[in-house]
Amino acid sequence: MYRLAITVALAALTACAPTMSMTPESRMEVSDVDEARQAVDASPGDLDATLNLVSAAIRAFEGISIAEGAIDGPELLRETSAALDTAEHHHPDDRPRLRRARGVLLLAADDYDAALPHLHESFASLHSPEAVEVATTLYFRADRGDDARALCRTAVDATDHTDDTRAILRSCFNAAHAAGLCDPACDPHMGFTDEELALHYGYSASSDPKDSHHHAHHHPRQ
Repeated sequence: MYRLAITVALAALTACAPTMSMTPESRMEVSDVDEARQAVDASPGDLDATLNLVSAAIRAFEGISIAEGAIDGPELLRETSAALDTAEHHHPDDRPRLRRARGVLLLAADDYDAALPHLHESFASLHSPEAVEVATTLYFRADRGDDARALCRTAVDATDHTDDTRAILRSCFNAAHAAGLCDPACDPHMGFTDEELALHYGYSASSDPKDSHHHAHHHPRQ
C-alpha cells in the first residue's frame, strides 16, 4: 500500500510538472488563449470573440508558451482557423478583415505559403497600410522579395485615391527599410512604376527627379 501511494504521488507530481515549470510569460499566454477559447465556445461566430482568439493565438506563436510545450501549436492553429471559418459564415461582409487576420495568424505560425492567398484577397479590397507593412516586412526578411513586392502591388492596385496610394507606398518602403534593403537605395527592390515612385517621393513623373529632392530622400524613415 505504501509503495502504491508513492507511485500515485509521483505520477501526480509528474503530471503537474509542465504547469509548475511554466514561466510567467508562458502562463499569461496560456491564460489569454484559454479565456479567448471560452469566449468563442460561448458565442460561435462572434466577430470580436474570434478576432480576440486570433490575437491570443498570434501572441502564443510569437511568444514562448508553444515552444515550452504549454500550448499545442498545431491544435491551436486548427481551432483558430475553424473559428475564423465560422465567423466568415456569420459575417460575410467582414470576409476581407477575417482573411487578413487569418493571413497574419499563418505568418505567426511560420506558414508563409498558406498566408499569401489570404493576404492578397484582403489587400485587394481592404485598405490597411499597417497590415501591408507588417506582412511585407516579414516576407522581405524571409528573403521572399517577390512575394513582398506582389503583396505591395495588390495593395497599391486596390487604392482609389492618391492619399491611399501614397500610404501604401510608404508602408512598402518602410518594410524594405526594416528588412535592411535600402542601402544604397530602396527603388531597385520595390518594382514600382516611375509614376508611383514620383508619388512616393513627391516629384512630378514628367520632370527630372534630379531637379527634386528625390535623391536627398532616398532613405525616408516615415
